[in-house]
Amino acid sequence: MELDSDRVGDVLVVSVAGRVDWSGAEGFGLFLDDLVRRVGPSPIILDTADLDYIASGGIRALLIAARAQARRSTRFAICSPEDSFLRSLLATTGLNQSFELHETREAALIAFGVQN
Repeated sequence: MELDSDRVGDVLVVSVAGRVDWSGAEGFGLFLDDLVRRVGPSPIILDTADLDYIASGGIRALLIAARAQARRSTRFAICSPEDSFLRSLLATTGLNQSFELHETREAALIAFGVQN
């Protein structure tokens, strides 16, 4: 698993690549938890275009981060191609309704009102 972050305007864009398997899910969750606490009211876009696999523990971490941002009335979105593993998993489990989803990073930034 590789993590990277970048600010675009007032939006924090976090990229996750590779695999978030059982051994990495706890670290991924701790990373997201710390990130949500540190960014304050800044919206977050999680770019998963290069994510190959995510275990249920990683999905749980996504749900916790999205809910924490929602409690702050701050947006949390995931950008993931329609044919990706993550989108398929979210659709299969019905969790696609739990997230703000966008096809690309650019689409998410536009939805957030930021031009890249």
